[in-house]
Amino acid sequence: MPQPARSLGPFAHATREALEGTVSRLVAEALLDRALLASGRAAVPEEILAFRGFVEGPLRAELARVLDAAEIAHVLERLGNVLWMATSDVRALSVARDWSATRTSTTPPPTVRESGSHPRMPRGSEPAVVAKRPTMPAPASSPPEGVPSLPRPPRSPLPPRAAVGETVSLRAPRAPVTIQALPRVVARSAPTAILVLSLDARLALQTTSEVAGRCPVITVGSPGDLARATAIGGERLVVLVDTTLPSIDLPTFVALSPILPPTARVILWGADERQRARLVTQFPAARSWLASDDAQAPGMLALSLG
Repeated sequence: MPQPARSLGPFAHATREALEGTVSRLVAEALLDRALLASGRAAVPEEILAFRGFVEGPLRAELARVLDAAEIAHVLERLGNVLWMATSDVRALSVARDWSATRTSTTPPPTVRESGSHPRMPRGSEPAVVAKRPTMPAPASSPPEGVPSLPRPPRSPLPPRAAVGETVSLRAPRAPVTIQALPRVVARSAPTAILVLSLDARLALQTTSEVAGRCPVITVGSPGDLARATAIGGERLVVLVDTTLPSIDLPTFVALSPILPPTARVILWGADERQRARLVTQFPAARSWLASDDAQAPGMLALSLG
């Protein structure tokens, strides 16, 4: 579960606000969750350089999966403003310390305007460099004076696929989401993974049995689990949504569907065409989804869509 807003640090809170200003809250949480997973972090870093590296690296990569260029620029501009204010505070503190180290009188230190402009320098001295306001969308640009340039960190590799008979937690230590991994068989038509969204464990077991080792089967129990499963499941996902006992209710799943790869296929298990048509009237995103009653074999159907 995401942290309550009151427990978030300034950078984490600003990041959530920037994302929720462009996408829905659920999608924002999923994108942030995936970026944290890719970076190997448990939370948004609250140190200036680490925050900048996180935004320009893992977070930007996740935004590129879902948003267009204009929306990405909007999010990064808002976070760039946050970084600017933070680095301005650092510069002001540095100036005050330098002043106190060289002055022995009781004259008060230079003041900093509340508007966020540069601090006034002591009389008789001029700033050597006038720092330009940085913009987050240009990763190669230099940060304000006093803050060293941060090289973009390489994206951390995602967790390796499960070996034969191995049980892999998707969100340690919070799990219990597991991958039931079986030996992989080379097959062009096989999906890279099958996600099962059901509260009925028998559906996942039946699917695993029918798949017979051609791809992993991932049981998903929450929106956060879905975000992590899509991060390790590959591009040719098949999502089996149990419409009778779904682990994520359909409106929530529809809201999260933008985080699925463009090539993902969705099966509404236990629904007929009339029920799918009703869903489409409320959620047009479901137009390309497949309705299938429970008379078909779920695993074989999922394999046929790979």
